[in-house]
Amino acid sequence: MRQLNSYELLDKFKDYSLDIEYCDFSDLTLKMNQFFFFLLDQEISSRILERLSTDFKDLKVKLFSDDCINSPKGQREVKEKLVSRELQGAFGFFTILERYNHSNKYSNDYIDLVRDWNYYKRGGDYHDFKVDFITYFFKPFTELFEWYLKESKVFSDEDYFSFDQQEIIIENISILRNSLERIELKLDFTGQILDSHFEDLEKLVKKLNKKNLIEIIKGKFGDEVLSKLISLESFTKLVESITGEKFDLLN
Repeated sequence: MRQLNSYELLDKFKDYSLDIEYCDFSDLTLKMNQFFFFLLDQEISSRILERLSTDFKDLKVKLFSDDCINSPKGQREVKEKLVSRELQGAFGFFTILERYNHSNKYSNDYIDLVRDWNYYKRGGDYHDFKVDFITYFFKPFTELFEWYLKESKVFSDEDYFSFDQQEIIIENISILRNSLERIELKLDFTGQILDSHFEDLEKLVKKLNKKNLIEIIKGKFGDEVLSKLISLESFTKLVESITGEKFDLLN
């Protein structure tokens, strides 16, 4: 599958998630495997999963420590730390990913997380366990993932822009674009070139990470700066509106 932009990714993510929530328990392992293959294959979602591993590192370390694995006491201690929906989501992600990487061959591999973590064990059959898996493992993870996609901040060059940040960046681009039309540009071929660049940039904000987007800006607008079609000041404002940092064209 081609690499999706963030909005396309969310649509596909929701479709796959709903399919998993409402599938029969006997189909869960197959669908979960396909779901995580998709997430790891897409650059934006793969980076979000990396962010989860970093941002919730303390929970991850505790979760897979020797005093937690196969230890009822250790498992209770982990559960006591899940005081927010976000931590519950990170817990779901780490346990599901571990099962994806090391097992996921049998129809009940993921559902068995409910029994493996005795705290969640309430009896019943696999239909009941599947409901508990969705409630305590899968749904909190999907909610956390969607938050990263919609609202998280960029903290490194490898991060992609969330929906909230995209809106701010596109608004800043629009403001700069309008100011250039009033101050620097005329309705000639030069204006058409820069206008096309801005249109491309608004699309790429939804698809590229911070590092690659800056490289594209340098490529698209750098020559225009050198040829004086756009001022260095305007170019600098464009980059700084995206990075939130001081920018030097020479670096």
